[in-house]
Amino acid sequence: MTTHKVFEDGYGYWNGILHGIQKSWFQDGTLQYEVNWKKGKKHGTASLYAEDGTPIYEKQRDNGNPTG
Repeated sequence: MTTHKVFEDGYGYWNGILHGIQKSWFQDGTLQYEVNWKKGKKHGTASLYAEDGTPIYEKQRDNGNPTG
């Protein structure tokens, strides 16, 4: 299913990494993917959702190292 991405306020690039909130939705409006990077930090969370909204993936980043 085709998705589109929406970038919310408060994002920018730092050391080549996008910081801010990035969300991608399925065409029916269901949230598929959400990334929330703390401004100026190399850590945050990433979550991937199934079409019914069930979380199927979550990753934490701390100091650039993926965990979880």
